[in-house]
Amino acid sequence: NNSNSKTIGCSWQMFEGQAGSAQLFYSDRNTWHQLGVSAPIKVADWTAEKTSFTASLDFNNEKPGLPSGTQLKVMFTEENASGMPPVDTYDLPIMLK
Repeated sequence: NNSNSKTIGCSWQMFEGQAGSAQLFYSDRNTWHQLGVSAPIKVADWTAEKTSFTASLDFNNEKPGLPSGTQLKVMFTEENASGMPPVDTYDLPIMLK
């Protein structure tokens, strides 16, 4: 949830080519569990006011053996070089096929 999004739109901080991290989660009985490791959100031009971004997430479904239709989400977490809150997040819901 971007705490400033209603006022000024997307306001995420970027630092040295990174706008935070992306992490994949799956839902089991209404509890979210982490899958794999988080990946950096890389931006094309971190000095620009608007820029594109990429994040590559990989996981092997062999170990958890999640069935088709499992609810997943990608949680994007803002880069916060100061380490002080708030750290904004955005959840992108997806489904395992």
